[in-house]
Amino acid sequence: MMRRLAATVVLAALLVPSAPLLVGAQGSGCALSSAYRQFTGQVSEVGATRIVIQPGGGAPLAFAKSPSVAVMGAKAGWGRLREGDRVIVSWDMADAPRTAHEICVLASPAPAS
Repeated sequence: MMRRLAATVVLAALLVPSAPLLVGAQGSGCALSSAYRQFTGQVSEVGATRIVIQPGGGAPLAFAKSPSVAVMGAKAGWGRLREGDRVIVSWDMADAPRTAHEICVLASPAPAS
C-alpha cells in the first residue's frame, strides 16, 4: 500500500510541472487539424512568403506560406506574426517545400513580478 502511494506521489510530482506542455494547442484556443503534424517553437524570421521557427533545441525549420494558411490563437493573420512569437505550426510531411497550413500563436507568458 505504501509503495503504491509513493509511486502515485512521484508520478504526480513529475506530471504537474509538465501540464502546460500536455495541454498544447487545445488550451490556447486553437483548433488545429489532426490531419497535419505539429512543430512548436519561436519565430526567428517571418517574411511575406515564409516563416522560420526555432525549437527549444535543435535546428530551425523554414516553412513556406500556404495560400490558405490559418493563423489563430493569440494573434490572427500572417501580417501580425513577429519574431519572438511562440507558435505551433501545422504542416504535411508530403509537402515540398515544407508548408505551413495552420499556425497557432501561443499566449505570451505573464511577466515575472
